[in-house]
Amino acid sequence: MTGRAGRPALPLPPDPGGVPALSTAPAGLVLGRSDAGEAVALRLFGRSSTRVVVGSLELARVLAFRALGLGATVSVGTTRPTAWRSVSRVAGESARRVSVVQGPVRPGTGASMHFPLLVVRDGVAEARRTGREAPAAEGPVTGPWRALLTVLRDLDPSLQRSLAAADVALVGALAPEQATAVCRALEVDPWTAPTLVGLPAQALVLLPRGGAPVAVTLAPTSLEHRLAEPAG
Repeated sequence: MTGRAGRPALPLPPDPGGVPALSTAPAGLVLGRSDAGEAVALRLFGRSSTRVVVGSLELARVLAFRALGLGATVSVGTTRPTAWRSVSRVAGESARRVSVVQGPVRPGTGASMHFPLLVVRDGVAEARRTGREAPAAEGPVTGPWRALLTVLRDLDPSLQRSLAAADVALVGALAPEQATAVCRALEVDPWTAPTLVGLPAQALVLLPRGGAPVAVTLAPTSLEHRLAEPAG
């Protein structure tokens, strides 16, 4: 999903140096800082699943990279696999826990407290079983110790369904019709929509379903800035 005038919804701010990008504390995955300077964390994994939507590829890659730091396996189904190769390239030894396929992802069945699973959908629909597959060939995308991350490129019907099922959204500056649709789908106060249109270029807003929005300043590390570099 892009912001106004076709700009990316998440231009990454400069590397802040000493600001940690990842916390393995029980609070979850630290996204950045609120306006009050407090850490803002997103619970991805637990005994119930979490469905997250994000407004840009850049942000999705950062969250996937940070999920590796929580010990997660990351399974990406995408229509642009080349754009996701940087996650494996930057992840080092953790790259063995990253899989990227063109088309719907089939995540298998294994996920646990110590080995959670993040499934990423980037421009693809949920994988469907066929009569030739064994019933267990495609594990559930959501469930205990699983999270689903959907990248919203536009507001077509399938992506609106993803919004309607989401627990939380993390977005940057949006076009007016996008902001209205996101707030409606997440049952957020409609007066929030204009603030999403007027966001500064480097600002993000965390929108929990039915809750109050939280402004977040992302704190990417130098490694995370490399996620946006083209493959050499």
